[in-house]
Amino acid sequence: MAEDHVAPIVLNSWKEIASYVGRGVRTVQRWEADLGMPVRRPRAKSRSAVIAMADEIDKWLRSAPTAEVGIQHHPETRTKILELRKSVAMHLDLRTRCADLLHEHVEARTRLMRNLHSLMLSVQKEEGTKDKATPAAQLEMFRLVDRATVALIAVKTRRKPEPPVARAV
Repeated sequence: MAEDHVAPIVLNSWKEIASYVGRGVRTVQRWEADLGMPVRRPRAKSRSAVIAMADEIDKWLRSAPTAEVGIQHHPETRTKILELRKSVAMHLDLRTRCADLLHEHVEARTRLMRNLHSLMLSVQKEEGTKDKATPAAQLEMFRLVDRATVALIAVKTRRKPEPPVARAV
């Protein structure tokens, strides 16, 4: 589906993990120690740097046992957990919609570039011009804009930019 197009999000510190789930650093550290939040330590030491995969955190939040948090004794905790789960579900839906829109944008951009190229070739034929410098320069300008758009999208979605689409000249 659309999530196949989105590179996994890697959270590289306690601060990023805490920000991702909307809690404090101490809270997520406690969740890791007490509740088994999926956090990895590349150096395999108890106090080394941590990383976590956003999709694993999402899955853990959806399936974390609620009884361990003392929900029976604290109704406000149950409410907070239900709100958090709704937020996670909404986040996943928005991420999927964003990936779909990004895919549609890339396809539309590719069609636009093909159409511009075809239009320039047809104008050259109609005018019978042998001098291809101006249309070629315009095409190169469109390619630069295209590359800048891909780079901007990559930055905003934390993805590596896709390689440029091969075009016939």
